[in-house]
This record gives sequence, structure tokens and C-alpha cells, in this order.
Amino acid sequence: RAHATQVDPEGFWFAIPLEIQRRAWSTDDYELVRANVPTTLPETDLFAGVR
Repeated sequence: RAHATQVDPEGFWFAIPLEIQRRAWSTDDYELVRANVPTTLPETDLFAGVR
């Protein structure tokens, strides 16, 4: 499933078999917009400072 602002669940992307999806997109990417907790750069832990 996807949020309404993401890929259309009736579209092409959801027709790709799960095994191919896992091989093609094996990681997720995140972009830090702002830090609300103390941190060091470069950040290597998505949850540093919030655990």
C-alpha cells in the first residue's frame, strides 16, 4: 500500500513481483530536513538521539 501522495496502488509499480522489488530496491533512502536532537556529522544512525 502507499499513501495517497505516493505511487498509485493501481499503477505499474504494484504489478512488479515482490521478489524483483526486493532485489531492485533493497534499501530505503532518507533525507534529514532538520535535526531536533543533538547529533554529529556525518550521521550514520537514523534514530541517534531519539532512543
